[in-house]
Amino acid sequence: IDECADPKTNPCDGACTNLPGSYKCLCPVGYKQDSRNTSIYYCQKNSVCLDFGGDNGGLNCSCKNGYEGNPYLSPGCHDINECADPINNPCNGTCTNLPGSFMCSCLKGYDRHGRDCVANDTKSRVLKSSLGKEINALLMDNFITKSCKL
Repeated sequence: IDECADPKTNPCDGACTNLPGSYKCLCPVGYKQDSRNTSIYYCQKNSVCLDFGGDNGGLNCSCKNGYEGNPYLSPGCHDINECADPINNPCNGTCTNLPGSFMCSCLKGYDRHGRDCVANDTKSRVLKSSLGKEINALLMDNFITKSCKL
């Protein structure tokens, strides 16, 4: 689809450049990009739209944290599986990939210390895990989940 070709579908007030699966609006010198519809059509899935502030206006797209790929072309950015690479695996316990992040958890009887799971000295029945910027604890005796933001 060429959104730029038909005046009914052309969303740009300035110059419209057709891209595979998308388009790009450029403003004339002295004008600034209007915020309407820019992130909806210009940047693809799992990316953010950034105004680069140039004299000609325009926007840059960047993949969100935890994602990689081409933010301009469909289907956009895809999740990085942090657990898949044994060399760069972020934990030595059980690594679970999550959208844009990962979760490391230790088995019963072990505690998280950085990337490592080390045997604890207590007989506490707590399974600890870290999730992105949160720390969660699942109390095995009562099946209660607690979460604290870092």
